[in-house]
Amino acid sequence: MGSNGDTGRRLLMDSNNFEMFKKDQVDNFEIEAVSVGKIHTIKVENEHNDPWLLEQVIIKQEDENKVIRFDCSSWIGEDQQDADNDSENELIEPIKSFFAQENWKCFVTTSDINDCGMDKEVQLIAYGQNGKSNTMLLENGNNDNYQRGKTAEFKVNPGTWFGDLVKIRVAVVDIDESGEQTVNQTVSWHLNKVEILDEGSDKKHIFEFNKWFSKTEEKSDVINELPALIKNNNPLPLVEYKLTFHTGYDEQSATDSNVLVTIFGSNGDTGSRQLLTTIDGGDQFDKPNKNDSFLFEAVTVGKIKHVLIEKGPGKPWQLEKLIVKEGQYSNEEMIFKCNKWIGSSELPEDNSNIYLEEYQVQSSLFVDTEIVEAKPQTDGNWKLIVTTGESSELKEIGKMTLTVIGTESCSEAEMLGQDRQTKFQPGTTDEFDVLLNNIGRIWKLRLQLDEESSKSWFVEKIKMKDQDTNEEFSARLNKWVGVNSGNILEIPAIWPELEEPQVIEYKIEVKTGNEEGSDQTENAYVTIYGDKGDTGKRYFFNNLEDQSKFQKDQTDTFIIEAVSVGDLTKCVVGHDGKAWLLSNVKITNDSTKEYVFQCNKWLTANDGDKAEQLLTIEAVQEDDKESAEDTDKKSDKDDQNDDEKEDDDKNNDDENKDDDDEDGKNSDDDKNGDDDAKNGDDDGKDDKDNGNNDN
Repeated sequence: MGSNGDTGRRLLMDSNNFEMFKKDQVDNFEIEAVSVGKIHTIKVENEHNDPWLLEQVIIKQEDENKVIRFDCSSWIGEDQQDADNDSENELIEPIKSFFAQENWKCFVTTSDINDCGMDKEVQLIAYGQNGKSNTMLLENGNNDNYQRGKTAEFKVNPGTWFGDLVKIRVAVVDIDESGEQTVNQTVSWHLNKVEILDEGSDKKHIFEFNKWFSKTEEKSDVINELPALIKNNNPLPLVEYKLTFHTGYDEQSATDSNVLVTIFGSNGDTGSRQLLTTIDGGDQFDKPNKNDSFLFEAVTVGKIKHVLIEKGPGKPWQLEKLIVKEGQYSNEEMIFKCNKWIGSSELPEDNSNIYLEEYQVQSSLFVDTEIVEAKPQTDGNWKLIVTTGESSELKEIGKMTLTVIGTESCSEAEMLGQDRQTKFQPGTTDEFDVLLNNIGRIWKLRLQLDEESSKSWFVEKIKMKDQDTNEEFSARLNKWVGVNSGNILEIPAIWPELEEPQVIEYKIEVKTGNEEGSDQTENAYVTIYGDKGDTGKRYFFNNLEDQSKFQKDQTDTFIIEAVSVGDLTKCVVGHDGKAWLLSNVKITNDSTKEYVFQCNKWLTANDGDKAEQLLTIEAVQEDDKESAEDTDKKSDKDDQNDDEKEDDDKNNDDENKDDDDEDGKNSDDDKNGDDDAKNGDDDGKDDKDNGNNDN
């Protein structure tokens, strides 16, 4: 099984040995299949009753020169009688799955700033969708791996496959004589980035930390996490966990021990975090009936399942309760009832721990005015970080504008880097300071490429960071921006407390009128409006109908991608030409809901101006339309049955006479319809002659 599917069940028959699967024997087989991509799992089945001890499976992909190893050491079969004693506690089954051993290269770059290097060791743990890696100590035999500006390379063994990468955790550690690793609490090291290369798939992940690992620098820690940025997947957000411990009421309930905490949730865990500094800077756990609050940053663990509290040697500690909040200023909290002693006065030198389980939780939602007032307020100072891919066709971009759309308003379009000679070059990262005032929470970003070129820009990833509050969101995009995309890219902002904006495709069908001179060949555009904002002005570049655009009595079809604007309310259509008879516009979104905008007007402008028309909406949902048609058919059928019942006693001549009369009536209706159409054509001609005063 691999990233692109599986080979199907294959019977192993033609071995290099006369008898297959004998003790201490290696059997070789060849199978041919369409590539499954990166191989990560095998499923092995033993159809015989006798158990079989499978030690290892090695798969060689000859076309890609790759070797994948599966360490099995497992009994497979039905009967346990002949298995060795070592297998007594193992569940023997006829079918078992095994995961491949991962092989990575890791590159760690120390920043190029003053006094940022160190000579300690670094520990790495990676998390995937199906588990986490081994604890990896980064070693390569060198003692100067983390000096200023240096990039160090390591080969690491993450263990067996644990799904697509979702986050990593980096910590600075000390190693004692026994080999035990403990987090170093005194170091100051500035990490620029970590790059991970999966040798099984040649896929590279880049984690740009650009932060201090320190307990003395402001807003820093010696353990830090970052989410993986994966195309078409929203990264898990970084959050700040606030933990408030309420020491018990007993006179002896305080402790002088070190305390560590780990939060476990649906997305993994935070790792063990030592609680050193309270929010108010005072001593911790030193008095009965006292609350001590701590903060640490981590990738969200999702829904919290339980919390592990570890206490080092020292006096026993009575913990009354623990309150956990995802975000210091969140209005939602989880209260873990405890009311237990951790540790023993008889064995004060022993380590002890306690798990607070989900069943002990009392959730609460509240509004605390003091918290709202204490929350750091942004002054609108943001930093936009954009990485251009190495495969970008444009070697340099002169004009790029940014519009930031918020929940309350949107910013003016701002030209990025006007004072720079070069920007957005292939394989480079550019940073821009952006000032946003009173737009509310950021909903989406809109980048517009103002380049008259057939070449495209490849944007690899972006990050937007509030320099006042340190809040940020990021996305790995790996998208082309150019004529095919309308020179516009919209990026949704992902915040834990807000609905997640969805990126969708809009299908737009534009019908040109049926009069002489109604076509036009200049640039035409549309802006779509909904109850969640607008798409921005989108030019009609690529016609899906493979024909010249906007010709007489012709329908042209276009696709645009945008963050969903919700239920459509209106659209504005315009062009740069002299005159264009626009019949109607139909817009269909991902949910197959169709919106019809009638126009039937000439869009005319004076020389040098643009002609625009605001179109109101006639929304028709396809399912509703089909239901209406079915209802009409049913009604017609019922009417027909009634007529047949009433006419049972009439002869055929009477029926023919009725039909002739009905045909004559329809002919009169058709004639009236032709007259109406003729009058409508005359009205359209008058509109053209009058310069379309409606505009």
